[in-house]
Amino acid sequence: MSRITVKGLFYLTLCLFGMLWFLEITIAINDAVNIDEVNVYCTGMGYQFELDATRRAWCYYPDQSRSDAIQFFQGKTGNEYVRPFPCVVEGDEVWTFQTCCKGLEPYARSNERTRCVNYSGLEKAANRVIFGRFEGIIFGVFVIALMATGILLLIYGRKR
Repeated sequence: MSRITVKGLFYLTLCLFGMLWFLEITIAINDAVNIDEVNVYCTGMGYQFELDATRRAWCYYPDQSRSDAIQFFQGKTGNEYVRPFPCVVEGDEVWTFQTCCKGLEPYARSNERTRCVNYSGLEKAANRVIFGRFEGIIFGVFVIALMATGILLLIYGRKR
């Protein structure tokens, strides 16, 4: 029976912490609401958007009623006020709730806003490989390296 050392527990804890940290950040990124996108959604339908003193976002409708802008964006309130958006033309910024016009696709390089572009098949494949979610890949490699280091140190510590 192998005995567990304090050093081994430390490395195991480090690995588990790395995995939990990665999951927590991934969940936070997926659940975050971009207030700029909520603003564009509300004003793009012709309504007034306002952030009050408590940083709560409101969407005001023509009949003077209002609803929480984030809940309106998420489809939880104000469904009777939802209007269709026109397609986005080439070169213009596109948000998650919009679609590009026919023949165009949403595309964004690292640290840039997503825009509607017209790429040939070869350019599209090359750009996805080179620029597709580069930061996510780097972060994933970092977390995997952290976990692998912890496991190797745990194994190395047992052999001594």
